[in-house]
Amino acid sequence: MSSEDAPDAGWRPVALRVGLLLGGLVAVFALALALRPLLPSVGAVQARTDEIGLWAFVLAVPILAGIRLAMLPSSVATATAGLVLGTFEGALAAVVAATIAACAQLVIGRYVLGTDVRARFRARAPKAVEFLERRGWLAVLIVRLVPLPHGPFSYAAGGTSLAVRHMALGTVLGAAPPALAYATIGGNLDSPFSIEVLLAVGCLLVLAVAGALLARRNRAGSAEDA
Repeated sequence: MSSEDAPDAGWRPVALRVGLLLGGLVAVFALALALRPLLPSVGAVQARTDEIGLWAFVLAVPILAGIRLAMLPSSVATATAGLVLGTFEGALAAVVAATIAACAQLVIGRYVLGTDVRARFRARAPKAVEFLERRGWLAVLIVRLVPLPHGPFSYAAGGTSLAVRHMALGTVLGAAPPALAYATIGGNLDSPFSIEVLLAVGCLLVLAVAGALLARRNRAGSAEDA
């Protein structure tokens, strides 16, 4: 590849991730607008949740963790948590659930899936393995900022020497900003074009670009070190 083509190739993953994020957000907004006449207001939903009290949060965490373990769409689940629990409580439940699920997936990938699976991952994705093992929690944080499914990454990380504590720390730090943004969208479903929602969408776009650029920069740094 020539030096003139390299920048365009490097920007393609960024454009792809931003495009995926925009497509997902458009789908969420379209679904919300379509279902809006059929659903109770956000205030009515959260009033019901307040009647349940702390148990609503306690029940939400394992449900959200189960969704992540099954690799179902977590962004929709986080927005729903914001709708049901409120923005900050929903985001907190999502971060706790993401951390539990990521650590569980790492352990499953390391001790349950078997040596053959781990060996295939190391053979097929040596750069990803090196990135995780060299950067630790920082690699996890960067991956969490990128708007792509994180379940396969967490399971595959079991094939590396990444420590569980690094998975936990990177997940907490990396999952918090997008969780707050998605929970904000869910918590303001009655006014999908409010300033809060627009800021949340802008935050997600910035995080998508920043995560992709950081991943590209760290891959380049690892190549130079090698």
